[in-house]
Amino acid sequence: MSDPTRIAYLGGEAEAAGFALAGLDAHAPRAGEEREAFAAVRATAQVVLLGAALAGRLPRAALEAALAARSPLTMIMSEDTPLAGLPDPVERARHLLGMDT
Repeated sequence: MSDPTRIAYLGGEAEAAGFALAGLDAHAPRAGEEREAFAAVRATAQVVLLGAALAGRLPRAALEAALAARSPLTMIMSEDTPLAGLPDPVERARHLLGMDT
């Protein structure tokens, strides 16, 4: 049975580490283990967040069924779009180091 407060993330290693620091149940499955990891978190989480790259490696029918299901809520998160209004950390670091172009 799913925990009503449990949020899980499946995706890349760096993103999973960040979500884990924020208190989420975060996983970065190895190639070939995505399907099993997806099924495991869907069985226990109330909300499942998927990295876009990982979502693309799941069987299309399974992904579409999960997105259409009422529970757990499943969402695909874009991994390549910076958050609006936030400075790019690389550009900020270059500026602070005097390496502007």
